[in-house]
Amino acid sequence: MWIDTVGLKCILKNLLNYLTPSLWNMLEKNKMYELNKIQNAIKECIKLQDSMLDNIFLLVNSPKSVELIRKDLTGVVNPLLLHVIKQLPEEMKVNLLPNIIEVMKNLDGNTKLCQDIILSIDKNWLKKNIWLYTKDAIDDQDYQNIGIFIYLFKSISEELSNKLALLALKSNVEDVREIGEMYFDKMAVYCEDDGIAVDIILSCFGSQKISVVYLESEECDEKMKTDINFIISHQIELLHLIEQATASYIDKVYKKKLDKLTLIKIYLFPDVEYQYGFLFDWLGDIEHGIGVKIKNLKVEDIGGAEIAFL
Repeated sequence: MWIDTVGLKCILKNLLNYLTPSLWNMLEKNKMYELNKIQNAIKECIKLQDSMLDNIFLLVNSPKSVELIRKDLTGVVNPLLLHVIKQLPEEMKVNLLPNIIEVMKNLDGNTKLCQDIILSIDKNWLKKNIWLYTKDAIDDQDYQNIGIFIYLFKSISEELSNKLALLALKSNVEDVREIGEMYFDKMAVYCEDDGIAVDIILSCFGSQKISVVYLESEECDEKMKTDINFIISHQIELLHLIEQATASYIDKVYKKKLDKLTLIKIYLFPDVEYQYGFLFDWLGDIEHGIGVKIKNLKVEDIGGAEIAFL
């Protein structure tokens, strides 16, 4: 069958020339329609936000607001209320904190929103106070709550999450102990020349990570975890003991006043109970540093770096 290809090409070209402007116009109209929808959506969001800010201002200046919100945080809680609470001033969020913690424990879909509210509070305030607010829930020994709080604490302070995980390991409830074991299994245990080690933070000694070395050991056993828990729990007492001992030592040996000490390592002894070695960098003797050995919350020895691990 013979086909006039030249004529067919001509017809197709004319058809394309006819349809192209129409298609282009349709695309342009759709594009403009979508842009208008987006612009209208932005305007509506601005109006809603403006209205919300007005209402939040009203809540802030009403003495009954916290009491009324607290009532709405019982039973089935509307997630939108939690979004509103997140935008309230810090003082109001702190007043509502016990209620937020109770809602968080319910595991009804609002847990993440509650955690976001808590984490919007000043981190330094949380480091000092959140343990007290969660103590009753922690004492209940519910494994789900322990898991929630370990996750929450990790976002606030590694020291707090370590403390709770170590507490979980001592629990009489098997499920709770497993939560503690899972947490430490995820901790970065690494090898040093002197033994295995983990990093912790002791806020009393600064914000830096401190290497805790379990001397001549190859695994993180129960004693290592117990020793770390003791150090975290007694860090204030340990700091006072060490400051007094090092001030006296520096005055006696170097005839200088105590300057800034930086804790860089802690040594644990697998065969000795309640004995720990603390190694410090000190500007007065960068080459040797200062080693302090503590036993039963008493300074047993102090001197050069080797004192900490011998």
